[in-house]
Amino acid sequence: MVILIISFLFSLLAVQFILRIRVYFATTARYINDHRGFFLSSKPLGFENRSGFYTNYRFPKAFDAWSTQLLSTYVISLTGSLLLGFGVGLLMYYLGSGDAHAIGWGAGFWILASVLTIWISIHYLKSKKDRDTDQDVFGLNKP
Repeated sequence: MVILIISFLFSLLAVQFILRIRVYFATTARYINDHRGFFLSSKPLGFENRSGFYTNYRFPKAFDAWSTQLLSTYVISLTGSLLLGFGVGLLMYYLGSGDAHAIGWGAGFWILASVLTIWISIHYLKSKKDRDTDQDVFGLNKP
């Protein structure tokens, strides 16, 4: 049961890593889109960008509910929280709670940890307001 709870903590690290990758990806893609927009604005060699390929420096946003990184965050949050719930359920059973109480405690911790992890992840990404790279990616404020 201790291994299950420690595995949940590692899943939190994985979620945090994925969220930081998402912020870095969004910041870098906006930078590339800015350059692409500048280059294509002069219609080099008559190229007009009729396909509308990404030239808007405001996109992608850090928070995109259906991005691959967020879907991975959802899955890791749910499975990691399931490990926590299972570990808590086993612990409660070991401490003498009945079957129904142990299942209830485990399910409660699973739901609570899942909702809390996903909510914190979404809040973190929505807090990234497309500031400069130092602020969004590293959390640093320039003097």
